[in-house]
Amino acid sequence: MYSPLTAIAYKQFSPLLLLTSMLVWTAAAQAQKKLITLCTDSSDWPPYTMSEDGKAQGLFIDTVTQAADLSGFSLRVIPTSWPRCLRQVLQGKVDGILPITVTEERLKLFHFPADASKTERSPSMLGRASYMLIASSSIDVSTFSLTSPPQPIRIPYAYSFSNEVAQYDLNIDTDFKNDRVALIDLVRTEKGAVIISKTSAEHYSQQDFFKGKYIVYPEVLYQQQYYLAFSRNSKMTDSEKNRFWQALAKVAAE
Repeated sequence: MYSPLTAIAYKQFSPLLLLTSMLVWTAAAQAQKKLITLCTDSSDWPPYTMSEDGKAQGLFIDTVTQAADLSGFSLRVIPTSWPRCLRQVLQGKVDGILPITVTEERLKLFHFPADASKTERSPSMLGRASYMLIASSSIDVSTFSLTSPPQPIRIPYAYSFSNEVAQYDLNIDTDFKNDRVALIDLVRTEKGAVIISKTSAEHYSQQDFFKGKYIVYPEVLYQQQYYLAFSRNSKMTDSEKNRFWQALAKVAAE
């Protein structure tokens, strides 16, 4: 029997029932999302990728996270060593890898977006980085040039262009896991040079340990495009990969 008390009870509990229904629906929707697992280098590369307390962070991580949400996927990004990351993608233990550049060999090993390029801007790329020659501030600037750079030249081992530089008659040292480690060696020895990204050079130049201790040659040596590439052994379909890349392009454009 309907009564004023019934009406009062309904008014009190109907918002709660609605909220409960929404929470259940949201949880069900989340549960239906396909989980995509990516790996990235655990070495810091500010501002693009960084790792803190085992959690991947940075501009590129934010970009793929937004793309996953936009394309209807649940996402997990695992920071690990670069060699291990490459192995896991090749074996299909993770679905994809970021950030990674295009090479002829990698095009055979990994699944890149169709418009991926070594030199041209692509809507599907995560971003683009410029690489500069860095030398100790103790070096005479008048002798500092690209034709006769201070040596040895330190290049972090993960950079694909290190093979191109190695073709020249230069003393190349690639025994460095990231930009910061290469810069530390430069500052401590005050000898040779480093090739790292412009953003890294600017970032570390603000830290007390590095401040005023190195100079950046103004000419850009290399520009590289970075991508999210998927494993050819991933359980993701080509349609799902393309949907993710399309969302990535939309996020990057915005």
